[in-house]
Amino acid sequence: MKSKLSVPSAFTVRNGHIAPGNPVAPKSAPSSPSAVAELTKDFETPFYFYNLDHVRARAEFLKTALCESQKLPVAIHYAAKANANPAILKLLKSLGLCVDVVSSGEIDCALRNGFDADDILFSGVAKTRRELVHALKISVKQINIESLGELERLEQILIASPALLPAGQKISVGLRLNPNVSPETHPYITTGLKENKFGLEEDAVIEAVRRITKTQAPIQFRGLSLHIGSQLLELTALNDAIGIGLAVQNKVRDFFPASEKSAVDRFDIGGGLGINYDSIDETVECDVVQSYAELLKKHVGSELDSGRLRELMVEPGRWLVARSGLLVTEVQYTKTTQHKSFVIVDGGMNLLIRPALYEAHHRIAPLTSDTKPGESSTNEPAKNVDVVGPICESADFLGRGVILPNTAPGDRLAIFDTGAYGRTMASNYNQRGWPAEYVYTEGRVSRIDSV
Repeated sequence: MKSKLSVPSAFTVRNGHIAPGNPVAPKSAPSSPSAVAELTKDFETPFYFYNLDHVRARAEFLKTALCESQKLPVAIHYAAKANANPAILKLLKSLGLCVDVVSSGEIDCALRNGFDADDILFSGVAKTRRELVHALKISVKQINIESLGELERLEQILIASPALLPAGQKISVGLRLNPNVSPETHPYITTGLKENKFGLEEDAVIEAVRRITKTQAPIQFRGLSLHIGSQLLELTALNDAIGIGLAVQNKVRDFFPASEKSAVDRFDIGGGLGINYDSIDETVECDVVQSYAELLKKHVGSELDSGRLRELMVEPGRWLVARSGLLVTEVQYTKTTQHKSFVIVDGGMNLLIRPALYEAHHRIAPLTSDTKPGESSTNEPAKNVDVVGPICESADFLGRGVILPNTAPGDRLAIFDTGAYGRTMASNYNQRGWPAEYVYTEGRVSRIDSV
């Protein structure tokens, strides 16, 4: 039986008030953190609110599961696309994490917030010439190649401009294998099937490796990369993908002369670990992490013992930060028609596009109420409502069929689990402006915006 989560949830409901969980004891703050409503009563809505203490606890939990319990040589590369808030990036760097980026802009963001070039794993399917030159100039840790065209472009750049790298230095590359496995997740966030745009099929990997063995460009193949999709809570497909990936890696390692085989010593397992958006209880996804660590050990134990592998890389994003975030929005109007009831708020798909894009579900509750989410009381009967925003689109909803107590203009609602793919996917559509972002740590709240 797996051990249970040893820290509180990111947020708890105490006497009808949503409050931050408190996995890190404040140094000079009350022993019980104040309710979010009290902490933010003077803040203009809509805004994001992140519990950094919880991000810290999650990162430590992941490090313990992978590096301490299973003794795996894992470099944890946080997927910056999940949430690039400076406070989050600086915190994760301080905890010894590295970073996974998918654009030149994310490279610059990582560097501004404390990461070194050697911390940066550069992924992404459409790297431009300018982005590759930028990555070469600073000598990132590794570039993950997603197509034969990308490899050809990288070769051309290096041959035409050898001074981009110090004399005698090679750029480390990985090749992203598309293993053609299907995880149990939304079709828009699967990335490991043949019909997806991502990665190389096995034949293309072999062709790329053969090309690397013959190139005059200073390129060093370090190993394969995988990423089969996001929001993984069931690991069967990942188990299959890792088995396929290691078999292909061992096959292509033999294409190199004996003097170069030892450099093929990394394996990038990608990211995708999910959370349970339906519950405030985080136990399930923490148990998944422990199963994940055991799965990795099962697959790579012999590879590590033999010395064929020396470093694993993983790319968690959502798992580290999703639970930490609330989107707080204010009710502007309530509206009831013959067909349904609406709660109209000042934050919409411009701030959180996941419900419109993926039909994703986020729990929604009043910041302050005498009822728990989804329940009713005798004094405040619950209603089935659609929570909708201000954007001129019918897709502009934060939740459909949400059970809420009666609400009135001026009431504030919290949309849970929005620390990942919330603010980072926001837009200025309808020219509504950007939301403020506040971070909570050790009993204090500060405003730290992404832009």
